[in-house]
Formats: sequence, C-alpha cells, structure tokens
Amino acid sequence: MHVGQSSRKVVLPVNGWFARVSDVQTTSLTADEAARDLQLEGSHVSFVDDTNFLVILANGVVIPVEIVAEGKTVSTLKMGTPQAQTTLPSTVTKGPDGYIFIGSTSGPSVLVKADRLEVEVPEEAGDQPVGVVNSATTMDVDDDGLWSPISC
Repeated sequence: MHVGQSSRKVVLPVNGWFARVSDVQTTSLTADEAARDLQLEGSHVSFVDDTNFLVILANGVVIPVEIVAEGKTVSTLKMGTPQAQTTLPSTVTKGPDGYIFIGSTSGPSVLVKADRLEVEVPEEAGDQPVGVVNSATTMDVDDDGLWSPISC
C-alpha cells in the first residue's frame, strides 16, 4: 500500500488478507490480480532504482514491482510475473551497479544483477519464472548436517 501526502491511497493486493483488513476499494483489479495468493512471510524486498523493486519470496521466487507515477503522484503499483528462481533468502543486500546479494543459510548464496530489459514473453509461459539460478553446488553435507565446501 502506498499513501501519498495528498492522502491518495494506491494498493497492490497480494493475497486475501487485504480485503479482510482494509476498506480501500479494489474494483479495478483483474481476475488474475484478485486471485493472487502470495505468502510474504520470510520474503525480502530490494529496490533496483527509484521506481522498481524486487520481491524475493521465501521460496526464492523473484517478482518485479513497478511504481508508476504521474509527476510526483503515484498512480498505480504494477506487479510483474515471476522472473527468476533463486536460493532461499536469509538476507538481501543491494550493491553497486544494480547488483543484489542474496545470502542464504540453507543453500548457496548468489549475486545477481538487475537490469531493465523489455522482452515480449509468449503467453504459454504463464506464471513460470523466466530465469532460474543454477543451484548445482560443489558442497557435501557433513555428518552433523552442516555444509562444508569441497573447493573454493
């Protein structure tokens, strides 16, 4: 939810809780937006620039969100389709030049670069992530259940 200084409210419902806890009207939602059911517990957010940020869900799915403004007034929030599948995030830190470090305690940590690229995605892609981070690892599990590196 975004509330501007002029008390204008712009919402982006992500699950069924919004209708239960808010009286803001969402009549302009499409059927897909109304049926959206994201579990945000354990998720992280990282801004890519002033008007775009990534929501990294607890299962590693990366979803872009755009803040659309008319002048200085936010008019809508647009959530895109999932763009990638990465490791399970424990921490997310924005670095220089669009790099984002996604640290994980349950798998390999990754460094990704976020760039704006407009590509037409075929309809049959649906809600499947376009890119997937290779999670093949060169690590073995010790008897005590901790990860230990084989090579650096």
